[in-house]
Amino acid sequence: MSGVIRKADLRACLRYCLIALFILSVLLLPRPGKAEAGGPADTDDSVKETAVREDAEAEGTAESSGVTFQLSYCVYWQSSRPSIALFVEMTNHGSRPADPSLMEVEVSDGGKIYTGSLDDIPRILVPPGQSFCFVTIWNGYAGADPRITLRYPDDAGEFNADYGFTESPGIIRTTRGMFEGVSFESRNPTLAFQSAQTVNVALYDRDGKLLYVREMGTGRQALAPDSSLWLSWSPYDENPIIDHELFLVDREIASARVFTCFPLEEGVGGKSGDYTYKVLKDGTARLTGYTGRDRELTLPDRLDGYRISSIGKEAIADRGQLVSLTVPEGVETLEERAVARCGSLERVSLPASLSKVEENQFPSCPLTDLLLDSENADYLILDGALFCQRDSTLIRYPSGKTNTGFTVPRGTKAIGQYAFSQCSHLQKIVLPEGLTAIRPGAFYLCDNLSDLVLPDSVTEIGELAFSETAVSSISLPDGIITLPDAVFQNCSRLKSVVLPKGLVSIESYVFKGTGIEEISLPGSLTSIGDLAFFECGQLREVTIPEAVHEIGRGAFACCASLTAIRLPEGTPRFRLTEGMLCDEEDHRIISVLPAQIGLTATVPDGIQTIDRFAFSGLKELQSVQLPDTLVHIGYCAFSNCIRLRTVLLPESLTGIEEQAFRYCSMLETAVLPDGLTEIPDGLFNECSCLKTVRLPRSLVRIGEQAFSKCDALTSLSLPDTVTEIGYAAFAGCRALININFPASLVKIGDEVFTGSPLVQVTVVSGSRAEAFCLENGIPIREADQGQ
Repeated sequence: MSGVIRKADLRACLRYCLIALFILSVLLLPRPGKAEAGGPADTDDSVKETAVREDAEAEGTAESSGVTFQLSYCVYWQSSRPSIALFVEMTNHGSRPADPSLMEVEVSDGGKIYTGSLDDIPRILVPPGQSFCFVTIWNGYAGADPRITLRYPDDAGEFNADYGFTESPGIIRTTRGMFEGVSFESRNPTLAFQSAQTVNVALYDRDGKLLYVREMGTGRQALAPDSSLWLSWSPYDENPIIDHELFLVDREIASARVFTCFPLEEGVGGKSGDYTYKVLKDGTARLTGYTGRDRELTLPDRLDGYRISSIGKEAIADRGQLVSLTVPEGVETLEERAVARCGSLERVSLPASLSKVEENQFPSCPLTDLLLDSENADYLILDGALFCQRDSTLIRYPSGKTNTGFTVPRGTKAIGQYAFSQCSHLQKIVLPEGLTAIRPGAFYLCDNLSDLVLPDSVTEIGELAFSETAVSSISLPDGIITLPDAVFQNCSRLKSVVLPKGLVSIESYVFKGTGIEEISLPGSLTSIGDLAFFECGQLREVTIPEAVHEIGRGAFACCASLTAIRLPEGTPRFRLTEGMLCDEEDHRIISVLPAQIGLTATVPDGIQTIDRFAFSGLKELQSVQLPDTLVHIGYCAFSNCIRLRTVLLPESLTGIEEQAFRYCSMLETAVLPDGLTEIPDGLFNECSCLKTVRLPRSLVRIGEQAFSKCDALTSLSLPDTVTEIGYAAFAGCRALININFPASLVKIGDEVFTGSPLVQVTVVSGSRAEAFCLENGIPIREADQGQ
C-alpha cells in the first residue's frame, strides 16, 4: 500500500496545516484582554480575518428575572466592518416562559456604549427549568476593547414566541483524538408534519463551558408526527454565518446538545406516552388527549418539561375502564367537557390551583364523589355538588348519586350548564329564592325528575333546560320573556304549562313531543319558532294572539289531535284555507289541521313553499294537487303519508329537501319536473310500491338512499346529465332489473346496489361507470354505439 495516501491521512494533514495557519495569525494579532463580567476582548480594527474568541459568562439579572446566560463569541469582518457572533446558552430559572427575542445586549469598550442591532434572534419558547442555545450576530461597532453584556429585563412584556424546541444529545465523532463532527437525532414531537425544522448544535468543553453554536436546517425531508431523522455535521462544512470554524480544532470538545426547533402553530402539539398536549403561548401546556387504560389515573403535572395548566375539551373521554381520576396541583382550567363519557368513572379529585371550571363537566360519567382540595379559593363542595364561589353558580351535581331529592343551597344565583344532566335518581329538586339563571341543559335527561317549582326570581332559562324530564306541570316566572330552543322537548308527561304574562318569543322545538292538551298564549307573544309544537299529539286547539307576526316552519306539524287554530280577526298575514295554515306574506303552508284534510288536498294558488313536515303523517291522504306557483317543498313535507299514490310535481318547482316523500309506502308514480338538478337524500326511501319515476332532463345528482328499498321499481332511465350517485342510492331495490349509467357519471357512492340482486347496468365502454361495475362485481351490458 506504499505510495497510496489514505483519505484520513490527507484530512489530518490538512487539519495540521490549518492549525499552523491559525497559530500564525494569532501571533500576528494583539493578545486579547482577559474576559470580564460581560466577556470583553481586544480586537484590531485593521485585521480582515476572524479575531480570537474568548469564553466568557455574560451578565444577567438572575435575581429578578430568573434568566441567566452563558456566552462565547468571536469577532469577524463583514462588509468591511467588524461584527460579533454571539453563541448563547439561555437558562430559564423563573416561573414563566422566557423568549430570547426579548433579550437585551450592550456592547462597550469600558467607557463608550456602542449601538447596533442583533440579527436572527429566535422567538422561541423556553419553559421554566430549561435551557436553549442559539447564535446571533451583533452588527454594531465593537470598539477596541469590547465588553458584552446580556440581560433579560424584568419588564420583558408578554411572551411572544413563535417556536418550540425539543432537546437531544449529540454523538461526538473523533479521528485520532481530533474532533471530527457531531451526529444527532432531529425529532418531531408534534402531532403535525414538519417540513421546515431547524437544528441548533451546541458544543461544550469538559468544564461545561459553551464553545460554539451552529444553526442548520434539516433539509426538505418532512418529518411525520412523533418521528425522527438522523443527521450529521462536520465543522469543515460551509458555514452560512462565519467563513471558517478553525478555532474548534484546538479545543477539546467534550459534549454536544442538539435543539430541534418547530413552529408553535395552532393545532400543533406533542405526544408523551399515553398523553397528547399542545404548548400554549404562555409556555404551559394543555392536555388534549389520553389513550391509556388505567382504572385509577393521576394525571401528570408536566409533559416534556411543560407544566400542564389546563385539561382540554374531551381530553379524558370514552375511557370505559376509568374508575378514579386525580387532577394534579398546577392545573388551573378544566375546559368544557374536559372529562366525558367515562362510563365507570365514580370519583374525581380536583386541586387547590383550579381557578376556572367551564360548565358542562363530566357528561355521561356516573360520578358519586367529587372531591376538592380545601385550599382552593375559587370553588367549594357543598352537599356533594361543585360550586363556583365567585358567581354563586352550581357547576355540577354528581349524576351517579342515588339520592332521590336535593335542595340547592340558599345564595345560589345560577344552575350551570348541564349541572344536573343525567341525574336519573333525582325525583325532586328544591330551588332557592334569589336564583336568577337556569342555564342550557341544566336538568337535561333527569328522566325521573317530576317535582320542580321555579322561584319568581328566575329571569333566564337556557335551551334544553328541562328537556326529557318527567315534569308534568310547570308555571314559568313572569320575568321570563323568551323560551329558548327545545327547553321542554320530549317531556312526554308534561300536560300543563302556565306561560309568563310578558312572554315575547317561543323559539324552535320548545314543546316538541310534549303531552300538552291545551295552552294559553299570552297577548305579549310576537313569534313562534320552527316546529315549536311539533308532534304534540294531544294538543287540541290553539289561539294565536294578535301581536304574533311570525310563525315558524312546521310550527304545529304532526299534531294529530289538533282540530282548531284560531286566528285574530282581520289579521293580514295568516289565514286558514281548507285546513291549511298559510302565511300570506311568505306564500307558504306552515302546518295543516289533520281532521280537516280528507282523501285529497288542494294547495291554494299562490303558495310557493310547503314547510317541513307540513303534511307529514296524514294517513288518509291519497292525492294532492299542487299549484303552478310552487317553488319549494320542505324536509319530510309528505313523509309517512302511507296512502298517497300519485305525485305530479309542477314545472315551477326548483327545490325539494331531503326525505320529502319518505315512507309513502303506497306511492306508485312520481313525475319530477325539468329544472330540478338534484334528487335529495332519502327522497323516496322505503316507497315500496313505487313503480314509475320520470326523472328531469336537468338532473345532476342522485342523493344517498334516494330510492333505497323501493321494492316495486324494476327499471330506471338516468339522463346523460347525471354526474353523481350517492351512497346506497338503489340499495334494497329487490325487483330492479334495468338501469343505465351514462358516460357523464364520474362519482358513485359505496353500496349503491346492496340488496338489489337482479340489477344489470347498461354502461358506455371505457367509462368510469364501467370500471366501477367491474370493480364491484355488478353485472353490465354495453350500451349501443348510438346511445
